[in-house]
Amino acid sequence: MGNQKKTLSFLITSLFIFSLIGCSADDTNKSGDKGGSNNRQSKKVVIEKNTAKAVTLSAGTHKVGKEIKPGRYVIKAVSGSGNLFSRNSPNDRNINVILGPTEDDTWMKLSSYTTDLKAGEKIKIDGIESTKLIPTPDKRIFRKIITPGSWTVGKDIKPGDYTIKAVRGTGNIFSDNGEDDINEILAKHPDKDYGQVSKIHVELNKGEIITSDVPKIKLVED
Repeated sequence: MGNQKKTLSFLITSLFIFSLIGCSADDTNKSGDKGGSNNRQSKKVVIEKNTAKAVTLSAGTHKVGKEIKPGRYVIKAVSGSGNLFSRNSPNDRNINVILGPTEDDTWMKLSSYTTDLKAGEKIKIDGIESTKLIPTPDKRIFRKIITPGSWTVGKDIKPGDYTIKAVRGTGNIFSDNGEDDINEILAKHPDKDYGQVSKIHVELNKGEIITSDVPKIKLVED
């Protein structure tokens, strides 16, 4: 009987020790998981309330603040191809592109254009039967791939030194950064006779606005 009590006591003690070891291991794993989660690099997110409202426009001239609510939009041609212009844009960033349902590099035609529209601007649509303005999300993340439109350093692009390369198509890229303004024709397959280049090295500073009508460009950090 005494031996049975000793054996039972030994088993209970062993189970208690194993239980403590198991709990300790679980805590360690949980702590490790938390550490791993904290060490993951997250993308910079800027939350900015977008006051834009979806609208479909016909050909003609439309005023921001009247037919169009101020805000940030992706502009797409739903039916037909033609010219998209803007007037009275801030910092003389007037839009002047050819827009259509599908992209065509031969005619430098774009399938979309992303931009901020301010009160007082005028949007002129020529030759496009139906154009849709789609509000962008409130969340703006740092990106390395840029489509046609205007993009703000510090909101859409992380400040820093970059090599900007044309991934697809040909078009203009410029910025408003004082003495170091960008003003180039960027092309996937550049024609030197027309002053085209395949890439440029730039320093992008917070608040700088990059405007491009190149179908697709890539920013590579230097």
